[in-house]
Amino acid sequence: MNGIEVYNRANPMTDVIIRNNKVTQDPNSKLENDDDDPARYRGYTAISILTNEKNHKWTKPLDKGRYVISNNTIEGLTKPFENGQLGTFGILFRNNESSNDYSLNIEGNTITGDSTDYIISVNNNTAQASRGVEGGGSGDITISRNKIEVDDIKQLPIYINDDTTYVASVIDRTTGKRVNKVTKVPFTKTRGSINIDNNELTVSKIKSRWKNAVAIESTNAATIDVNSNTFKYKDNEPWQRYDITRKTDGAVIKDLMQAFFGINRLNDTVKVTATDNKFIADTPNKWFL
Repeated sequence: MNGIEVYNRANPMTDVIIRNNKVTQDPNSKLENDDDDPARYRGYTAISILTNEKNHKWTKPLDKGRYVISNNTIEGLTKPFENGQLGTFGILFRNNESSNDYSLNIEGNTITGDSTDYIISVNNNTAQASRGVEGGGSGDITISRNKIEVDDIKQLPIYINDDTTYVASVIDRTTGKRVNKVTKVPFTKTRGSINIDNNELTVSKIKSRWKNAVAIESTNAATIDVNSNTFKYKDNEPWQRYDITRKTDGAVIKDLMQAFFGINRLNDTVKVTATDNKFIADTPNKWFL
């Protein structure tokens, strides 16, 4: 189920702006079991942009992408079913273009609700459309000035990931049947940036074992800046502490023990800054700066 969803299948899509909308989720409008695909409608996404859903390999180079989700209001965000395998998102951006560079701005949005898997999720998979060769990876991603208050987080509040998985349908020589062959296509170069600043995030519970305000699982972005955010946790449980680790050998490359971010498997040359962030737990004397 979706509030606003913009995607392309047959033709390129390089310029999308979703601005000044109000999306109110009706928690009673849900379908647990569809006739053809029982789990199809168990998830919910308030606003999403999905590029190249069919993983086309276009014949001509694309213009630089511009994607904007700004000044929208999302109310009543609620995970429809506990077994909603498709996931629930406030804002979802999924990029499957193989190589074209892009900018993504998620700015000035207000998001409130009871529960969700992810509040803001940005996912790249540029290896699939590249047919198993290295894709472009990250663009210039900005998540800024968003005001968020959602009680129950099943996974993570803000999540960014560059997936390098390529899945090919091949013939199994033993059985003669088609099977999926999964290959990881690692990045050898950096591109783009991640900037998360001046957001206000309040949550009550995070059910995931990772108690991070921001989780960047994997990326080839050249720079990561997480600055001047306020993260409030109302469940009297401290934010989880993470170092930043290098993808090649797991060595700590920057000590951010007071930053409470999960940022892992980065290229060795990535420049990371995290300053002036406030982490607040709803217990006296538990302020972390």
